[in-house]
Amino acid sequence: IKGFGEVKADLQTPNTSTKTQQIPMTYTNFVEIGRVVFIHFGEERGKLAVILDVLNQNKILVEGPTTGVDRQLIPIKRVSLTRLRVPILRNATTKTLTKAINTYGLDKKWAETSTAKRIALKATRARLTDFDRFKAMVYKRRLSFGLKHQVAVLAKGDKKKTTKGKK
Repeated sequence: IKGFGEVKADLQTPNTSTKTQQIPMTYTNFVEIGRVVFIHFGEERGKLAVILDVLNQNKILVEGPTTGVDRQLIPIKRVSLTRLRVPILRNATTKTLTKAINTYGLDKKWAETSTAKRIALKATRARLTDFDRFKAMVYKRRLSFGLKHQVAVLAKGDKKKTTKGKK
């Protein structure tokens, strides 16, 4: 191994005996300046922040001026790294960071991620009343029955009875 992402492979060709081949790296979410993190433990739980500096292998300096996270040191174990990365320099000021976040469109890009959608779905389900849960159950039953009915009709080959009920 020559370096990250490079492998030295022996190829039997008349001109060269060795050749370096580039292999794509599979993991790309590293702890780095500008990486957006989701805080999943502590007082700031459920908020987004941006890494401003790496203190050591256990702690990072984060701030989220648009989400209400003050500049603070936080253990890496309390955050989840995201794919998003804001283009900033080390120890950027709050004003510079806010401008970079707004230019990058962090809120919109975060809302499009599967993690944000899953969190929103959980919040929606938590707000449901007993009657709303009942309506959802009935809707799922009707949907499942209609789907099973359509599959059964198509499996028989009888295309005249694709809809149930009166016309």
